[in-house]
Amino acid sequence: MDRETAHALNELNAVFYRTHAASFSATRRAPWCGWERLLNLPEVRALLGNGAPLPLRGADANAAPADPLVVLDVACGNLRFENFLAERAAGRPLHIYAVDNCPDLAGHAPALGGAPRQRCRFSFQNRDIVQALIEGQATPALELPPAHLAVSFGFMHHVPGAGAREDFLAALLGCLRPGGIAAVSLWRFMDDPRLAAKARAITAPYADAHGLALEKNDYLLGWQDSAHTVRYCHHFCEEEIARLADAASARASAQLVNRFEADGKGSRLNTYLVFKCPAQRTPVCKTAPASA
Repeated sequence: MDRETAHALNELNAVFYRTHAASFSATRRAPWCGWERLLNLPEVRALLGNGAPLPLRGADANAAPADPLVVLDVACGNLRFENFLAERAAGRPLHIYAVDNCPDLAGHAPALGGAPRQRCRFSFQNRDIVQALIEGQATPALELPPAHLAVSFGFMHHVPGAGAREDFLAALLGCLRPGGIAAVSLWRFMDDPRLAAKARAITAPYADAHGLALEKNDYLLGWQDSAHTVRYCHHFCEEEIARLADAASARASAQLVNRFEADGKGSRLNTYLVFKCPAQRTPVCKTAPASA
């Protein structure tokens, strides 16, 4: 994709989320069904310790639990996944590093499942990941240690250009520590007749009017029946999903350990890809050490 179009699409989405943070967040409260399925996978259950409390350091019952789970969430939105994880991993201390370029969305989030501060530490970083990808960076400088679990949900369809999407997924896998797990969702909205009809009605007229050189399976979607509010979204077909998974696995030395469909009517609107890092691997991301 040409840089001018990529920049225009990223700005279109940035304006959308800044303008409609409140109404968007209001429709994004319940956890996705796919997240429940993800956390029930054997590889992820092993990471979480099946929700069992971890042993304490020494004999002091008031000591902090050992070995917190380091979690990276890119495009965290209103922290729905963070709340879901805090509730499901009730026995595991969490250090969550959330990244998004719309702080207003995070500002609409409730407290993390009522988790006590000593069990759930939270850090938010305001970063424009798509802008960095357009400029040829894998990601902007993220301040986090290598992660046990790295996720990105509802984001990759906002990344313009096949090469940039591949770069992002490889970079996300590169943020894992040895044995870590990464999961992403890929939206397949054109498989829904209602969404497909709306996308087809809007895309060509808007793209022509604004000189956007869209690529295959690139669309524009409206919001709550508004004729003046659009956002850029990419539909993932089977061929691209397979190519994306193979390329990212090869570049980041990670194994695709699971793929499944979930969410929406028919439970097929998102394809989830789940990767695992080998036990012996040095993270390729350039990250800062975690703060105490």
